[in-house]
Amino acid sequence: SWLTDAHEELVERLAAAVDLDFLVVAGGYTLLETRALRRILPFCEAHNIGVIIAAPFASGWLVNPGATTYMYGEAPVEIVDRSNRMQEICARHNVPLAAAAIQFPLAHPAVAAVIPGAKTPAEPRQNHALLRTEIPTAVWQDFKTAGLLGVDVPTPSH
Repeated sequence: SWLTDAHEELVERLAAAVDLDFLVVAGGYTLLETRALRRILPFCEAHNIGVIIAAPFASGWLVNPGATTYMYGEAPVEIVDRSNRMQEICARHNVPLAAAAIQFPLAHPAVAAVIPGAKTPAEPRQNHALLRTEIPTAVWQDFKTAGLLGVDVPTPSH
């Protein structure tokens, strides 16, 4: 995980010294990495600090698993397996995995925005379409039933 104990402690020390309006978390809260739920997101929620999630696609991996890097490096076997299983669930419901990936972080009450990034002028339009894609509640339920997301992880509801 890119989010470590040291990062969590640093955020808490900074917030004690500076009145933060928002905090950017990169790589710590995605469909494949929910460590930010441990300390960062509850802390920010309790202190009214808005969170902006950067890299919700895990450096592009959740847009096209296997065709790019995972958080700018080689994907661990566990990540490959989990993302393949998530992709299968999304395919059964005719939903792009990327739509679930970009919408997922926004379900947490502390999260104010996501920064998906873009390499081409077309990607912001694609990201907007992914944000507007309707995702059946069954997708989130299937992720949880399959053990791909914790049962207490906030997910979008429609």
